[in-house]
Parts: sequence; structure tokens; C-alpha cells
Amino acid sequence: MKSLLSVFTAVTVSTAPVINAEPDVFMSFDFQNGELERGFDDWYYSDKGENPCQIYNGEAQSKLCRADGSKFYPYYNERNSDHMGWLQYGYIDSSSEFSVEGTSLRVHLTGGMYKDANGNSQSDGTPLRSKKEFVSDEDLGVQSLLPGDIALYYKGPTPTSKIEQFSGKNRLTVWVLMPRNSVDIDKYSAEFYNSPVKSFSFYPFVDTSKGAHYYHHAANIPMGGWTKIQFDASPTHKNSGGVNDLHAFAEGGTEYAGSGTDYFANIAAFNLRADFSKYLPANSVYYIDEVSTNYKPYENEETIKTLAVGYSPDSSEFDISFEDKYRCLDCSAKYEVRYSFEPIDNSNFEGAFTPAFVTNFDRRQSNAEGVIYKPNNGYNLLWASLKLRGEHLTYLSERSTVYFAVRDISERAEGNYYEEDNMLVDVPGVGQVAKKNLVKTIDYTIVDVNYPLQIKTSEINQPVVGYNYEQEIVVEGGKSPYNLQAIGLPNGLTLEGNKLVGVASQASSDTVILSAIDNVGQTTDVELEIDVRTEDQLRVGQCKVLVEFGQTYLPSSYFDSVFHDIYTGVYQSGMTTLVGSNAEYNYQGISGSGIYLDAGDKIRLVWRNIGEDAISFAPRLSFSVQNRFNQAESHEWISLDIANATSGNTTVSELMVPAPLNPYSINVNSNFSNNKTLLLERIEVVSAQFDQSDYCEMPINFTKAIEAQASQTSVVLADFSLQNSSEFELHESLNSVFMDNYTGFYEQGLGIVIGNNGKYNYQGIKGDGINIEANAQLKVTWKNFSSEELVFAPMVSFDYEGRQIHGGTWFELSQTTVSGFDQIAQEPGTGYSQFELADLNITWLDLINISSNVSVNSSLVVEKIELIYGA
Repeated sequence: MKSLLSVFTAVTVSTAPVINAEPDVFMSFDFQNGELERGFDDWYYSDKGENPCQIYNGEAQSKLCRADGSKFYPYYNERNSDHMGWLQYGYIDSSSEFSVEGTSLRVHLTGGMYKDANGNSQSDGTPLRSKKEFVSDEDLGVQSLLPGDIALYYKGPTPTSKIEQFSGKNRLTVWVLMPRNSVDIDKYSAEFYNSPVKSFSFYPFVDTSKGAHYYHHAANIPMGGWTKIQFDASPTHKNSGGVNDLHAFAEGGTEYAGSGTDYFANIAAFNLRADFSKYLPANSVYYIDEVSTNYKPYENEETIKTLAVGYSPDSSEFDISFEDKYRCLDCSAKYEVRYSFEPIDNSNFEGAFTPAFVTNFDRRQSNAEGVIYKPNNGYNLLWASLKLRGEHLTYLSERSTVYFAVRDISERAEGNYYEEDNMLVDVPGVGQVAKKNLVKTIDYTIVDVNYPLQIKTSEINQPVVGYNYEQEIVVEGGKSPYNLQAIGLPNGLTLEGNKLVGVASQASSDTVILSAIDNVGQTTDVELEIDVRTEDQLRVGQCKVLVEFGQTYLPSSYFDSVFHDIYTGVYQSGMTTLVGSNAEYNYQGISGSGIYLDAGDKIRLVWRNIGEDAISFAPRLSFSVQNRFNQAESHEWISLDIANATSGNTTVSELMVPAPLNPYSINVNSNFSNNKTLLLERIEVVSAQFDQSDYCEMPINFTKAIEAQASQTSVVLADFSLQNSSEFELHESLNSVFMDNYTGFYEQGLGIVIGNNGKYNYQGIKGDGINIEANAQLKVTWKNFSSEELVFAPMVSFDYEGRQIHGGTWFELSQTTVSGFDQIAQEPGTGYSQFELADLNITWLDLINISSNVSVNSSLVVEKIELIYGA
């Protein structure tokens, strides 16, 4: 195999001795007295209106300068296109509230440019470029997602000036604090993304700042704590183009192949790009601290690149990312990770600890063997989250350090690697080791992050009279555990732990004050409006459903065919984007004989947000186009008003028909960048031609309360809450348990314990059979041990013992919501699914097979299966 290192003639490399085993701080951001204006070390602050260090258009922004002419400043991208990037407004400041040491550099995003529904560039927020321009956050925009990002540039006094502090080094380390909860770890997976997503990048310009630059990427997500990113001298791309079929670069790039120290010594400028700041709302803030350099010998500089680690103070989980060297259709790779509380090197890697569990980006490859798999052969990035062993969790305290090491265990086929990977290195105390078999290390010191105490819940889901109500009140920051109190709750509702629960007894409009007290006595409160409505008040008269999307379509006589984009399909209870997240690669619609609509009639679109955050979007509708939205046909589309949907809830978009028409198709584009988050559940029409008895019901997110407990009886068919299968409580006529190979017992029931594919889950009971009386309802009780609320549509089969994808007749149970684990009460969330057996005229059952139909691991379990009989 050809080598990338044309400068090498021997197959054995003797690595240079250690130059400096301890990191050197390059930029501390320890501003004097914590004030940006007073500068730090030998850097001084220069405000808008002056330009002492000669930045292009420097009078228009703030920056940091050094006496020798070096500069460090935000870069504002004015290109405003999907290909070249979008402008993000914002400014730099100092922070003593969030820092690794002393103070940090604070970057405050204040708005930016975006593309509206018609493809035109629009501005949102306030175009600030200096701290002194900031007055308040009241005018920082309304867009929930902005596509731009702010990069931070370092340049020397001249285009060819080198950075003295980089001499003799091969590591640049940056600490970053990303906005917490801006990425959902449960959805950061191969199910929702093609590959781990770039979150922070290092673009070094070698030899001259006027030439091409290299790319180094991390893919960590906001875990709540700081992320430590360790860039090395081994890039994965160059903006002047690739160099070979495997898109591979050796250590040192093309200019200094084989020498990481030469690569670093000749860096003339660099860019730190906060890729994660794309698609954040205005008024977001992130922090950078303790930029340092180091030299590390005897490590894998070829096939493990840009090693980075983040930490969650809430779950005590770490996330880790790095880049593989190769990209091709057959460029698979896998690595093993170890940790310790002492430094790890090539001599003691085997003695370090294997994590208790590794959650891979492709959840099907998650394991307890410490193996990280590359999720997509055509990309460089890998990501995983790590759980340490239970006996080590008490070690994770403020300022404690955990040492991590990664080793390449890939088996690359001939033609899918370069020979420099196998060059031998003389490692002291170990002997000769191939470059690819060397470890790569990073240490992570836990830094306490003191977020302010706040009640994050800003809207209350609408209670319905006579329905079981439950809503979690989300509290963040401060010191947990929290004590919650409520004043002014509607009749029938109470606060239990961190949840509003109960059955509202009458319609009302109430103002509720919620208060939270943390473990050290800090307090905060919020005032919320709760509107309780009856079922009748939620009904829409003279209304018919044209189509109900779901696992099976329910079309009407007016429209009997469904069409959709190749990237769009059914997920849970509706249609959504399944591949990628492009807002314009989404459409779903209906066609048929059509329906006459008069002026004043309404088309109603019923949406559900199954994401973790509230969203805003402005959908489009067309009566003529049965394809994707494009600018050339924009006149054929109607833009609807902005709709808002809180997490787990529904919202409705309406179009009032301005003049009579008889459409033969209705096509809907969500116009919202997402993947399996925003579902279109139904298309309805309100028309004077319908009878008053015709009505549409708004989806109610809760189960109906049992009015008279005495009038109903329950027959327990299976109780899986005991771990020993011989102790499961089973009905005598359904006394045999079966389950998928990937399903097993977890905590209080049966659920997915290997991988996380919801299609690979089933658990059930069978036997001689049981007679089913009239008015019987099947009831399934679920327990959720994860921290996140789960919304899903489970399936049931009465004729097949196996996976959904392999056979049988399957029916959808009621859409089910199960709240997350209650950290205050230390209890799992509970939810219920129902199925009316009378609807299928079922009078005899000898098999019941339940599939959760949701992708999770070791969290959601079936606790109980029952029959419920009415009076």
C-alpha cells in the first residue's frame, strides 16, 4: 500500500523526546478584575470605532489585540447562503460566573440572518458587534433557530508570522461550555442523523494566513458541563481539496507529512469555529476558556484525531468524540476506550477500566465491552457516551480528574489504509509499536458549573375535565434536589413532587404561581396561566377529517390517495421528515375526487411536537403542486401563520379559503428543519356544507379518568415486576412468557436491553387461552427509568410470536406518554396504553404480543398486562 509520507524512507520511526510534558497556557482569558476592557496577560481590548491591530473592517467591531500586532476577534460571515454560511450577530465579553480557571471568554449571540419561507434573506434580533452596544435582551429576536455561527480568528502581525508558543508542540486544547440542553442526547443517534455532527472546529492556516486551511473537528454535544477538546497535528480535510481516494491526511498534512511539531510550528493563523452555535436562538451564550498547547509523544497521530470529552453533572455520563483517518464506502472502523484515575499510556492501557456501558451513535452497536464503532463509513467522525462503573461514581467530584485513552482495533482491508499506519515507533519501556496501535489520551478535570436556579416550564398543557392530567415541571440550575410549591391550582389538580397531577373537575381559567427551592435555600418562582376546558369546548363543529396519518392511513371518501416526499414518511402518529432535516425536503398530501370548498371554509392541519423543546414554524400548503416546494413554483404555495407547539403537544394551523374552489389534492410542507420531531397527524376541513353533528375532536394528550372504580374490574394477565421469571405473576391460562433476543428484564419489567431498535422489541404471553367478555379493554402499564419523557405508539399482535417486521397482524395501541424518572421521589415514570378488544370482536385470546415501537435502551419496560371490564 502506498504511503502518504513521501518524506520517509525507513519503516521505523524514532520519536523525539518529550519537549514539555505539561500544557502551556496560550490564552487564559483571565481578564484583570474580571473586566473585558482591562485585557488579560499581554492582550488588550480594542472596542468598536478603533482598529489598532489592523483587522479588516475592524472599526466596526470589538476585538482583542497584542502589542506585536497579533489579534483575536469574532468573524462575521456576510455571505448569507446555505452553502457559504449565514451572518450571526453577537459580541465578546468576559465571564467570572462560568470559567475553568479565573475568567473565561463569553460569546453572546444577539440575532442573525436567515431565509424566510419565500427564500428571501431576513434579519432577526439586533446586529450587535460590541459589548457597549448591548442594552437588554428584549430585542434579540423571535426566531427559534438561526443558521449562522460566529467563528473566532487568531492572526499574527503579518500573513507569514508564526506563533511562537506553538513551537515544539503537537496539541492545542480548548475548553468550551455549550448552551445546555440545546441537543437531545436521546436523539443524537444514527436514527436521526447520517453521522455525528460537527460541534467545534479548528481551522489552522499553515505557512501563510492567505492560503488554504486544514480542518479538525469535534462532535461532542452539550452535556451540561464543560467540554475539553484536544486538537492535534493530524487533519482530516483541506479546503483546497482532497489528496487521495481515501480522503486521508497523515500527521503534519501535506506540507509537513510525518511531523506534527513542524505542522504546529508553521501555523500562521487559525480559526476556532463554534459549529454548535448554528441553529441556536438569538440570546444564546457560549464560553471558551484555557486555550493551551502541549507536546505528547508516543501516541496515535494517524487514525485517531481530535480527541474530546464532555461531562454531564446530572447523569455523571461522559461523551467522547474523535475522527477516524479514512472516508470511503468500505472504511469501517472500531476503537476501544478505557479510563482510569491515574494517567494512561501504552504500557498500562490494558490495566485501565472498561466503561460500564458505551452508548454508540448507532444505538444497535452499544455495548459493555468499551467498543466505539464508526457509524458511517463515508464520514470521519465518531461519538459515544460513556457510563463509568458504579463503584467509581463517587470519585466524580469537583476538581477530580478522569484519564481516558482510546486505541484503534479496526481491521481495515487491503486498499483501505496507508502504510504509515504500520510504521513502528520505539516506545520507552514497551518496545516497537505500530503507529495505529498506539493509544491516544486525554485527561478531564471536573469543573463545577453553577447554573442559576430557574423553572424552565413556561407553558402548561391544557387540562381537560374528566381526564387524568400529568405534567412535569422542569427545574434547572442551583443545587438539586428541589422542593416545589404551587398556589392557585384549578380544582382537582395537585402538585406531587415535580409533577402537576389529578383530574380537573370543572372548566376554569387560573393564574398559578409555581415556586422552587433548591438544596441550599435558593428560590425562584414563575407565574403561569392554566385554562381548563371540557371535551365539548374542544370539539370543532361542522368539521370532517380528510386524512389521518399514522401507522395505517385513514383517508376519506374525498381523498383516497396519499403521497409524500422520499425523505418523508410515517413515524409514530403522523407524517414527518425521516431522512436528514432539510425543511424543503418535506411534503405530505392527499389526492382524489376532491371536495368543493366555499369562501370562508377552513383547512385545518393538526400537528404534534414530539421533541423536547417548544417550536415555532410557518407551514406551507398547495392545492396544485404534488412535489417539493421550490422558488420557481412559490406562487402555487400558500404560507400559513406561524404556529407554536410545546413539547409533547398538538397545535393547529388553519387556512381560511378566500374564494370557492374544488381542489383535487392538498399538499403540506412543514417548512421546519427537523428529523422525526414535528408530525402532521391530520388534515381536516370545516365547512358550512356539513351538519352540526359533524365535528372534529382535538387530540387530548391524556387518558380518560375512570369515573366509578367500583363499576370496573381488572384481571391481571401478567405482572413482570419481579426479576426472577419463575416469580412472574401470570394468568393460569396465559402462563408462558416469550420475548425478543434483544429484550430482557430491567428494573421492574421487560424491555430493550441490547441495542435500541424499537422494531427489535417484543414481549408477551401465551397459553391455552382465555375467554374475552363484552366491553373488554386491554391495558398495558409502562415504567420509564430514563430522564426524558417518552411519547410513542406501541403495537400489539394477537396471532404472532415474533418481531413486527417478520410477520403477523399488528394493531396500534393508544398513543402513550410516560414521564421521565422522578429525581425527587426517586420513582420511574408511569404510563398506560389501551386497546378496545370489542372493536375487533375478539372473544378468545391465547397470545398477546406487545412491541414498544420506540427506540430506547434499558429504560422503558412493560410492567403489567391487564384486562379491564366495564360495568
